[in-house]
Amino acid sequence: MIKEVAEAIDRQDYQTADRLIRELQNVETDNPWLKFYAARLNEVSGELAIAAREYRELLRLTTNPKLIASIRQGIGRIELIEQTEIREQKQQRQSALEQAKAAPENQELGVLILEPIPSEQKQAAAKEFGRIMGLDPYTARLQLPSRAWRLYRVGPLGELQVYVNDFRAAGIPCFCAPVAAIGRPEVYLALHFENADERASIVYEPVPGSEALFSFDWSDASAIVEGLLPIFGECVDVDARRKQIRKIGVLDYARVIDLHLPSRNAIVRICDRHYNFQRGHAFAGRPAAGEAQTTNRDNWNQLDRYLKQKLPGIPVRSDFQPFAETTVDFYPLLKAIDPRLDLLRIEETYWDTAFQLYSGLIFLEKSPPPALP
Repeated sequence: MIKEVAEAIDRQDYQTADRLIRELQNVETDNPWLKFYAARLNEVSGELAIAAREYRELLRLTTNPKLIASIRQGIGRIELIEQTEIREQKQQRQSALEQAKAAPENQELGVLILEPIPSEQKQAAAKEFGRIMGLDPYTARLQLPSRAWRLYRVGPLGELQVYVNDFRAAGIPCFCAPVAAIGRPEVYLALHFENADERASIVYEPVPGSEALFSFDWSDASAIVEGLLPIFGECVDVDARRKQIRKIGVLDYARVIDLHLPSRNAIVRICDRHYNFQRGHAFAGRPAAGEAQTTNRDNWNQLDRYLKQKLPGIPVRSDFQPFAETTVDFYPLLKAIDPRLDLLRIEETYWDTAFQLYSGLIFLEKSPPPALP
């Protein structure tokens, strides 16, 4: 009957071949030629990944020279098909990129973000990612994030959208966004909450030296975005020879919370370096005369708890740090982004811009750019 299976496959009678294989599998479970023709049937039926796996498993188990030669021929046919498909897809991608470059409306600067992929899906995703980007599986796997967004590329938006389409078609979650859109929401840097009960009001500076009030309903908030921004300064360390040396290091962290108000096209930004806890709404009461004064950290923690109690049902995004670390190589291209936060810096750093980018992308996340046709 093995010969009948081979003849059925040769004359493209795949239904008969499948029936014969199923019948034989009940009586000849260990027949290597039966396993070969099962793989061959998958190959001619277009199930190339399954066929390749079955061929390779069988190759490890058999010593029959004729069977080994047939298996290797099958693997060679599949590899040739895959190489042809990769070449055609590369040509199609290059054509799409050339079209994107030629369209003036596609030249706007954008960012391409890779979204986290569960560990159990990483291997398959890495194979597809490597195929698209021309990377080996190990390098491709290192490029795919597991915990947080990864800034993967900065460039013309039209070109980035071509890659987004290819990645999504391969099951790799991602999106792109124009850099200019990051600055569209109005950012109100809170000096303090004047009111934080039924309705919230913050005091902010529209221009240096003047104060104004911005009010909003708690129901306007769609997300809380948290970040720790390192504050650098000169510090003393000990080198390998146990000599003291001065270097620039992290002295502290600025704590930042953004409240997203999409219906108002606004972000309320609260930073412990700018917030005055001695004015406005008292989140836990102020100490009486003679009582120990609360620290800035205590006040911040009370404010943080209060906001989350007021907004129990909205998402809290707090994976800023791993995202920020992926932006360092792109900082020269992202200098056009206004960080909307003035921290005392002894030297230029990418952290403030990275937080504005991170928060802005979350603000835009619910309405990513549509895919190109």
